[in-house]
Order: sequence, then structure tokens, then C-alpha cells
Amino acid sequence: MFGREPVNHLQFATLAIRYDPTQPLVLGGAALGLLGLMLSLAGHRRRVWFRVSHPQASEPGGGGSLMEAGGLPRTDYPGFARWFFEAITTEPHSTKVIDDAVEWALDGSVDAMLADADAPFDLDQAAVEAICRAVTCQMLIVHGTEDHCQPVARAHRLAELTGAPLVVVEGADHMIPGRHPVLANLLIRDFVRSLEEGVT
Repeated sequence: MFGREPVNHLQFATLAIRYDPTQPLVLGGAALGLLGLMLSLAGHRRRVWFRVSHPQASEPGGGGSLMEAGGLPRTDYPGFARWFFEAITTEPHSTKVIDDAVEWALDGSVDAMLADADAPFDLDQAAVEAICRAVTCQMLIVHGTEDHCQPVARAHRLAELTGAPLVVVEGADHMIPGRHPVLANLLIRDFVRSLEEGVT
């Protein structure tokens, strides 16, 4: 025992905080922030909505539940139109397309959009697909792989139901006519020519 260093058995220590005095402040701040958000929505928007959907497994986000929240402002309709078209026009160098789309949207009004949202729509998916199957006129479906407004799986399903040819544009978003005008015009030209050939 003589000449040996004493052994320190307290090499590790555990620190446990059982009371956090800032917890009420954080909780109160979060509650005030949420209250302020709801008041701002109520003050600047006519309505706020939440929607829960269940996309099919073949669609993006399929196999689970998708919750969406949105609002339609009455006081800043130009701002809403710009936000919307920026959200669905995701390809680079699309400033001119977005500006043109906003200008087109401002020919209408927020009241028209609200009236459209309030219009009754009591058709389920089976009823909509039955209507699609009943279509007898010639169709051409064009859809972009990067469409953030409508998933490309819906275009494939519409093509199956109607028998219409489907042109999938790799890398294109929702605004194909504005973003790819030459391609869109050529597709329309060839489609019209095919109809003329069918008549003759």
C-alpha cells in the first residue's frame, strides 16, 4: 500500500436537470407566435383551409396521408398570383413566363377564384374516371416530369382511360406552353394534321 497513488473512483459524473426555469417562457413565446400567425391570416386573408388527402401509391407521396394548408388573400391578389406561378414554374430562367402568367391572372379577380372554389363538386374518383372513359373525341396529353401542380401519374391514368397518346416532357414543369413554346406548337401542329389525315 505504501508508495501507490490513491485511486480516484469518481471518474464520471451524471448531470440531470429536473427543472428548467425558461420552459414557461419558451412555451408562452410559442403560443404567442401561433396566435400572431392566426391573427395575421385572419386579417389579410379571406379564408384559410386545411386538406387531408390520401394519394395513390403510384403518385408522389402515395401510400400515406398528405396534409395541405393554404389561404387566398383578398388584399394582395397580385402577390398571391406571383407566389402561385413561381411555385408551379420551377424551371430555371422562367422570369418572363411567370410575369406573363401573373399579368394574365390579374385580368380576373380573387372573387372569381373564390366562386370557383365554392362551386359544388360531388363526383368521386370512380365517377370522374367514368366520364373520362366516355370521351370519344381525339385527345393529346402533354405532361412534364417536374410538374409540381399535377403529378405525372395522373396523366398516365388519363391516357389509359381515354386511349389518348401521352407525351411526357422530361424536366418540364406545369407551364409547358410558356416554357417550351416551340415544342408545344409543334405538338399541336402534328396533332391537328393527324386529325386532318383521319378525316380525308
